[in-house]
Amino acid sequence: MIITILLFLLGFIIGTFLFAQFIFAIFYCFPKSLILWQKGGILFHATLTWFIAPILWLIVFFLIGFFIPSIVEFFDKNPSFGIGCNISTIGVTIYGLFTQKGEPH
Repeated sequence: MIITILLFLLGFIIGTFLFAQFIFAIFYCFPKSLILWQKGGILFHATLTWFIAPILWLIVFFLIGFFIPSIVEFFDKNPSFGIGCNISTIGVTIYGLFTQKGEPH
């Protein structure tokens, strides 16, 4: 029971981090920075910086999965971890799209 709760919390934390660093940054912040670049607010190379963190994290996670596949298999077989990841993804999406802090300027 405690392991299930801990895996859920770990999935929630990791899911929040990954979604905010990967998906949300690329699909929300990158287009927003392109609009700012077209308006002359920032330079073009500033828009490309949204891809630095996702590329670095993909390399790190690929290396972990390649050299220690048992970790990936452990988390893949635990539904509480996946549920935590899914709930955090929904939470970050709602927070980013439907709050005043997440509104495009």
